[in-house]
Amino acid sequence: MLYFSEVLRVARILSLDVAVGACVSSWFVATVVGAPISVTVFVTLGIAVWLIYTADHLWDAYRINHIPHTDRHRFHQQHFQTMLKVFGLMSLLGVISLFYLPQAILRSGILLLIGVAVYFLIFQFTRLKRYLPKEVTAALLYTTGIFLSTLAQLSNYPLELFLLFAQYSGLALANLALFAWFEYNSDELDFAQSLATQYGKKKARVIALTSLLIVLSLSANSMIWLPPNPQWVYAQFIILIMTAILFAILFQPQFFSRNERYRWVGDGIFIIPLLFYLSLL
Repeated sequence: MLYFSEVLRVARILSLDVAVGACVSSWFVATVVGAPISVTVFVTLGIAVWLIYTADHLWDAYRINHIPHTDRHRFHQQHFQTMLKVFGLMSLLGVISLFYLPQAILRSGILLLIGVAVYFLIFQFTRLKRYLPKEVTAALLYTTGIFLSTLAQLSNYPLELFLLFAQYSGLALANLALFAWFEYNSDELDFAQSLATQYGKKKARVIALTSLLIVLSLSANSMIWLPPNPQWVYAQFIILIMTAILFAILFQPQFFSRNERYRWVGDGIFIIPLLFYLSLL
């Protein structure tokens, strides 16, 4: 049991849960709106998400000139050279996978990569990061990555797709705002900028709450005004479960602060759409 717990802990530190969550969510979105599904696309997305998160962690580990106060940064600092080699190998696999992507998805993916590169440049080397919280940009980039293959393959976008995009953006922003709230002290000690360190813990909490309320409002209104569709209702049921879990993290901080439960559970919500598979049986 202890061995299994340690494996899960390392997997979380390595952001493997985030990569899996992105792939599951991408499948969920494509299935809900009836877009083509490709295993190659999901594999490439998982590699890309892992590379982006790992690059961010490695940069922070390199930048921090003392022992970091978070597990993930401490791990990447202690295993910096090994992680660089793994990063290089995964980058090579990512480049190879690009040759198997449909042209439409490849073109859109290149544009998104440019956006990610601009994001890193802005938030690491310019003063613009003072005016735009990185959590907002990160939430939009993460959501765009999830929706990329679906957006690239459809010629007509149904209203449900826009609603799902807004809901996922809200969930991602609430997720990151909560993380910033929980990690305020460690970010202060490591001189890391976040929504909470820039604008205060109270505003970070308000942003998380507002984002979740917007998700709830979109869900309720979509089920009232859209034509009856059992599959859409089931999809919204899953969105409501994800939202409820983030509400629980928001209102039970003492419980979720232990052993970084907020990260285990907060990132884990993006794997919950696997339940949608039950509606297809």
